Amino acid sequence: MNASVRSLTTILTVALFAAVIGTGCASLGTKVRMEHPESVPSIQRIALWPIASTPLTQDELETRSAESVRNYLERNTNFRKYCLLMCRRADSCLFYELGTRRMFTLIDSDSTTALIRLQDSTFDRFSLRDWNSYDNLNFADGIVVTDVDFGKEGFDGTNTYVTMSLYDRSTGDLVVEVKFNTKWGKSYMSEQGWQTTMPDAIHGAVNAFVKTMAANAG
Repeated sequence: MNASVRSLTTILTVALFAAVIGTGCASLGTKVRMEHPESVPSIQRIALWPIASTPLTQDELETRSAESVRNYLERNTNFRKYCLLMCRRADSCLFYELGTRRMFTLIDSDSTTALIRLQDSTFDRFSLRDWNSYDNLNFADGIVVTDVDFGKEGFDGTNTYVTMSLYDRSTGDLVVEVKFNTKWGKSYMSEQGWQTTMPDAIHGAVNAFVKTMAANAG
């Protein structure tokens, strides 16, 4: 075997190994809970609820309550500004990822916010998620509410945890919930910041969401 053939063989082997590892990691980092598959065929127009993303420390990723986050946001203006930067980036990533799939008609989070403010001028992305009380969203078939939490975890760098929840607008029922995190769902070769892990986590969650919806579309 000459040097060029050996080099090509090595490249192909590494690529195959990386693909296998990547597929395995994605499945480890993904959880799907389907509650009402019968609702899926009727959901064509989706309103995206504005994301309220918060940077959390390792021990708070699963335990910090929404109320404690709101209280901290009110007391710490720098924290609020940082969160708003993350939120807008997350909103943009989610709209892009869903839009490229061309499976639904989307109402972006800015439009959703504007419609809600016609009924409640005090509403912002950190308000309580009482989406079922806003009549201005009645034209949507479903509401997607997305949580994006991220924090530095040891030598892993910054991991991002995404939960996408789709609600049937007509019934208020949870249709499907998809979770994806970069801690178990990605195989980074080096420490990464939120600028990488947030888009990756949203991409992973949307992939699982779209596949689940397509499988139940009828």
